[in-house]
Amino acid sequence: MAQNISEILYSAILWGSLGTALIWWLWRRSTRRVIRLILIMPLGWIALHTAFAWYGFVIPPSGQLVDADTGQPHANRRVIATWISYPLSLWTSYCSGRQAHLTDAEGDFAFRYAPWPTLIFGTFVRGLNPEILGRLDNRSTALFPVPLIGDIPVDQYASGRNTSRGPNTECKKHIAVQYSGSQTLPGEVSQFIAMRREACVARNIWTLTDLFMLDLSRDAHRYTFGVAPPTAIQNLLRTFGESGCRTAEGGICAQYISTAVRDQLCAYYITLALPEDVKQ
Repeated sequence: MAQNISEILYSAILWGSLGTALIWWLWRRSTRRVIRLILIMPLGWIALHTAFAWYGFVIPPSGQLVDADTGQPHANRRVIATWISYPLSLWTSYCSGRQAHLTDAEGDFAFRYAPWPTLIFGTFVRGLNPEILGRLDNRSTALFPVPLIGDIPVDQYASGRNTSRGPNTECKKHIAVQYSGSQTLPGEVSQFIAMRREACVARNIWTLTDLFMLDLSRDAHRYTFGVAPPTAIQNLLRTFGESGCRTAEGGICAQYISTAVRDQLCAYYITLALPEDVKQ
């Protein structure tokens, strides 16, 4: 509920509707032709992008996050939505907004409230980017106003799979950011906990790759309080990723590791102390 209220207060629908009404009121009250001519441009610009915001409310960027290998939905997982602006995006990737949601129990998500900067800088392209550590995230984009809807498959790591999974949805510059990557969303479960459970408790087959264990290592730092892992663990991790296989497209792909290597890493990750309220 708090996140919905925050997005409404930040939305183009709210401020665009108020701005359009205010400028229209000033235009109607003015008796001077020059003033009316000056007001007509911002009135048209704000009204146009307010209409776009209402369109996005009716047909929002939305879909379901599903596992490409099993078909099962990914519940309680983070999805990032970006609104790439125009005309700035013709030269570089500027975003007029970025938001984050967690999927529901069925893996569904929807971004109904376009951020208020889209009233000024517009929306050239909208993008969706899942952020699931330990998986290959498929990204999607659509040129506005083409609807950005549908399932987004998320692949498990497997030997030879490229890490590049679709069009770029990131932003080089953020005009106004409602969400930053360091934020934890309400109800979000630590990705480290989820990955550790998959690799070290359930011992799932897809965790037997160097890139999965690298993802696990990258998210473990928040529980080490600046203390470096043992030398043996550091040396083992240095053999992953950078020296991994290369695909025909030029990207890095995953390689299988042995259960003995995974067990060695898990023996360390299991020792990391977690807050009592999230320990699993």
